[in-house]
Amino acid sequence: MTLGLAGLLHRSIEAGKRNPRRSVRLTNPQRDWLDVSAPLAVFRGGNQIGKSFAQAVDVVDFVRGVHPCQSHAVPVKVAVASKSWKQMVPLLGKIWELLPRHEVDPNIRFVPGQGVKGYKEPVIPLVEGPGAGSVIYLYTYDAGTQRLAGATFHRAYLDEPPPSSFFGEMLPRLNAYGGHLRCSFTPTPDAPPQDYMRKMVETWEDAGRPSDGCPGGMFEHHVPLSVDATTPRGGLLDLPWMTEDDIEQFSASLLEHERGMRVRGDWEPVLSGRWLSAFDKAASVHGFRLGRLPGPPAGASLFVGIDHGAGIGKQAAALVAVHQVDTLAPRVWVLDCHVAEGYTTPEQDADAIAEMLHRWDLRYQDIDQWVGDRSTNANHYEIKKGNAQLRTFLAARYRLDKSKTKWIHTPRKWSGSVRHGFRLLNAIMARRDEKHAELSHFTVHPRADIFAQACQEWSGRKDDAKKDVLDAVRYAVERAVRLGDWSRNLATTAIYA
Repeated sequence: MTLGLAGLLHRSIEAGKRNPRRSVRLTNPQRDWLDVSAPLAVFRGGNQIGKSFAQAVDVVDFVRGVHPCQSHAVPVKVAVASKSWKQMVPLLGKIWELLPRHEVDPNIRFVPGQGVKGYKEPVIPLVEGPGAGSVIYLYTYDAGTQRLAGATFHRAYLDEPPPSSFFGEMLPRLNAYGGHLRCSFTPTPDAPPQDYMRKMVETWEDAGRPSDGCPGGMFEHHVPLSVDATTPRGGLLDLPWMTEDDIEQFSASLLEHERGMRVRGDWEPVLSGRWLSAFDKAASVHGFRLGRLPGPPAGASLFVGIDHGAGIGKQAAALVAVHQVDTLAPRVWVLDCHVAEGYTTPEQDADAIAEMLHRWDLRYQDIDQWVGDRSTNANHYEIKKGNAQLRTFLAARYRLDKSKTKWIHTPRKWSGSVRHGFRLLNAIMARRDEKHAELSHFTVHPRADIFAQACQEWSGRKDDAKKDVLDAVRYAVERAVRLGDWSRNLATTAIYA
């Protein structure tokens, strides 16, 4: 009895459900990574080349005893570690998708956005199949090294370089079995110091990199972002998930000082040059009217972003319009800006913002969202400046009951949030109009020339006064993108995680 095409297809689908790993297609760099036999290996490369997925495949193949460089008989104990549970979850999701579900302890479940649940300790035990008895143990760098005490592993996987203390504690945990360690990462300006790992790699490179492997048992797999690095092999068609145009768009969206790190995997950022390198005055600065192209259409949302400042010229505000024209990114128009020339009070700030709106024949009620930085102390007037104080005087300026005025939202801040925000601005600035390639998705009215000048000149110094007006615009755009959930569609998707 022979199976028809439908029967073969059904059998293939069912086999894939029982063993998802069978249907995985890998890129050349991913295949090369699995073939590394060195005890200590580092996978350094650009964003979006599939490092985490390669690690997930490596984990699953090893615990199931089918790894091409299997150095231990199953069952085995494997450690997987990342900076935090939030950072760990995407990698765990990939591992979970690749593990045959019937081989995993039925008490374990994966919860998207949270990780694995089932036992007090975060573990993934295998109870059936070729890897029966193997266990994946999960750790985070921010929890310290206490849980590692007394532990032994056959293999350890590090998602991004850990603090040197964690790295130093993990290495002895592999000695009992002569185990191996794997670390994958893209260097970033926000990452913890990685000097110790760079020193290890460069010491090995200086030794001559003999062909038989690695002196001291080390190997570096360095892969820049390219079409080949993003093309899965082994199917009927080798279609890359990033084309040359995609890579160029991604590169253009990045901040200039970090481009080498995120595209080529360079160890260090470029410490000179302006941050908003995608800003092109000729493509961005144009006169326009509200409701008429090339200005913001009638459906655009209006935002006021505010950076409260205590010093001379540190108070800044911006009037911004945002509109989603496609599924890839919003359109942004900076209509106007105000930067105080001296010390100001909250009342003076409210008056200046009102005048800015008046120049566009806008009322207080026309603004959809207000967003302002955290409070600061005005040393000159010895009064507090912040959203609450500004809201009080805006209500007075427009003769409104304060309880009926709109809330001034505070922007979200975390380690790396400044880079994240400027990356977002740069990504939008890098996009061009489909019908008019000479026009940017980020348009600036001549009334906001002080913002355009700051885009051209600011080089990343926090004490530079140009940053204040940039922050005012940034807060408004970040708020709009968060409300619209468009960031997942921008060219910089991978670096928002």
